[in-house]
Amino acid sequence: MRVRETVANTLSVALAGSALMLVGYIASALNQTADFSYFKTATPGESVREIVRNMDGTLDAALFFPEVNAVKDEVRNYLDELSRATGKVTIAEYDRYANPEAAADYNARSDDGQLFLRFDGRTEQIGFLLDLDDARGRLRILDSYVQQALLQLNRSRRFAYLTKGHGEFNDPISADEPEPDEPPSLREPWRPGMENEFDQGPPPRVLREMLDFLNYEVRDIGIGEGLGERIPDDAAMVMILGPQHAFLDAEINSIRDYLDRGGSLLVAMEPGSEFQLEELRDDLGVEYNPAMTIDDQRFLPGSPPTIADRRFIITNRFSTHPSVTTASRSGNEIVLIGPGSFTVADSMPGLRTNLIINSLPSSYADLNGDYRFDEGTEVQDGYGLAAAIERVGIDAAADSANPETPEDTRQPGMRALLYGDAEMFADQVLAFPLNRFVVADGIQWLGGEEDFAGEVVSEEDVPIQHTQSENVAWFYAIIFGAPAVVMGVGVFILYGRRKVAPGEPESEESSS
Repeated sequence: MRVRETVANTLSVALAGSALMLVGYIASALNQTADFSYFKTATPGESVREIVRNMDGTLDAALFFPEVNAVKDEVRNYLDELSRATGKVTIAEYDRYANPEAAADYNARSDDGQLFLRFDGRTEQIGFLLDLDDARGRLRILDSYVQQALLQLNRSRRFAYLTKGHGEFNDPISADEPEPDEPPSLREPWRPGMENEFDQGPPPRVLREMLDFLNYEVRDIGIGEGLGERIPDDAAMVMILGPQHAFLDAEINSIRDYLDRGGSLLVAMEPGSEFQLEELRDDLGVEYNPAMTIDDQRFLPGSPPTIADRRFIITNRFSTHPSVTTASRSGNEIVLIGPGSFTVADSMPGLRTNLIINSLPSSYADLNGDYRFDEGTEVQDGYGLAAAIERVGIDAAADSANPETPEDTRQPGMRALLYGDAEMFADQVLAFPLNRFVVADGIQWLGGEEDFAGEVVSEEDVPIQHTQSENVAWFYAIIFGAPAVVMGVGVFILYGRRKVAPGEPESEESSS
């Protein structure tokens, strides 16, 4: 009996191997491949819907595709859903040969596979390949292409100024070399043309691309460009990204003047910097603690893991402030690298301050820099890692008591965002989708476009990152769980074979 079972099992394995060899031979002979990867066209996200809803008029969408085309059907489904959600989209399909006037109007005479969006006399174009397999990549992120086009249509281009000359992330030429005993930094040691003749320009490149996507032109400003005199009136916002050195008094006064004129300021701090935020305390109403906020329980491990990985903290504690709209609604976590922390100063007249990102309760300020919790001197608590400040009037109390205060006696509505971690603007950190949304929502709030904030739908595959505690759980599940499952299946099969059905004779071996 057992010999027959062994022979039958061996024969089954041999036949299965022969079948696999036959399939492999046929596949190589035909030279055909099959793509079983996930595919779905993106749907209109919250940001796109809000942009269209806030338009003072109707958005015209014109499709120039062959009459029968699968890519056109996917794009049309997206537009139909956007039209149903907003009621402010008109859609037209054209054949550029049968409708030469429409083709001339939209300048669509060269190729098929074009989507034109038109509003208030301005037109933006999105191109597609006509084969569905070739167009998959663009269809997966169609929502981001539409969002960028709508931002171009909705307003003229603005200017974002990045300060330089103090070792900022965007100006590594002026940065100091890192000390040998310091943990590795994401600050890029870029020099013009240092890599090759096709120099990609100064970092942070992803942030610059995001600003361009949001319809901002980036300009650097230092003492030679007038930072010590007057920030230009066309500055929609000024960004100070991780300065290593202190600003000159003239530069600080220029920033104060810019805030008094109703400007928008973003400051990203770095522990150990000579830049003193206290110089702007009366203007921003916050106090800054430069000690790194770390967490020995919830952090992302490096490769190879070290104790310094505890500075890679994660958090999902966001306020309901519009500068973190997407993050607060998602409930997911972002990554921060050893951020400093903020506390709200004594009540400052006319300022509205919110701590918009807080650390998890297991975190603590590492006062002595040893990456270990010292119970006697350090406290585990939720720390404010980012703050949003807005000026609401010369005297908020007086304004609320007297709503008839003339408009010309009020100061302009200054806005500011403060982050305890400048490395969150580094290219590697902005690779995390939710980190990008936090930065994008903050930029839109600074620009007074918080109504446009929200999720952008993408069907792209993204890598999964596990925290230290999650890695430990997976480790024990694999080491102990998998063998336990195999052993359980083996025991079940073994005892199942030993059982004899009621009323049936025993096996040949036992009867003999």
